[in-house]
Amino acid sequence: MTIKLPQLGGLFLSIISVGITTTARVHAQTAASTSLPEALNQATSSHSGDYLGNRTLGRQLTRILGVGFPEQEMELDAGTLAALVKELVYLQNSRDPILRVGDLPTPYTTSLLTLPRPQSSIGTEFIFENR
Repeated sequence: MTIKLPQLGGLFLSIISVGITTTARVHAQTAASTSLPEALNQATSSHSGDYLGNRTLGRQLTRILGVGFPEQEMELDAGTLAALVKELVYLQNSRDPILRVGDLPTPYTTSLLTLPRPQSSIGTEFIFENR
């Protein structure tokens, strides 16, 4: 009994499609459960990596050989973080309509310059002499 190639191809295609849909579901669940602080932490170390990952022998060899430059990786991380913060500020400011309200009344309606000057010089630190 021989297995024909089109049947094997259909079986292979169905296995791949099931694998892709389960991975997409898992990725969608993990992406939805990422909190804001976690997203900011991931943005700060997305290109440069964390400290322990940079101490491995492979990472040290790539830096010695000149494959990865730490300054460029940090610059890419800073750009990613700046874009994320810009998007967060945009989302925070664009959701609600702008509310315009009047100012509250202030109790400070006078100035020290408009108050009458004291007549006596008792208690002042300067002594004014008339000549």
